[in-house]
Amino acid sequence: MLLVSSKLANEKVTIDTSSPEGAGRIHVIFDKGKLVTADPASTILFMGGG
Repeated sequence: MLLVSSKLANEKVTIDTSSPEGAGRIHVIFDKGKLVTADPASTILFMGGG
């Protein structure tokens, strides 16, 4: 997420991965550093902070 908010902040970024707990796919899209969609809706993203 650090790259999405810094070096790729002006880009559209798609991340496709899988959950370590199962075979389900995770699909996340960011546009200009902002979250557009996360599928499944139960996806938890850590966006940074302390």
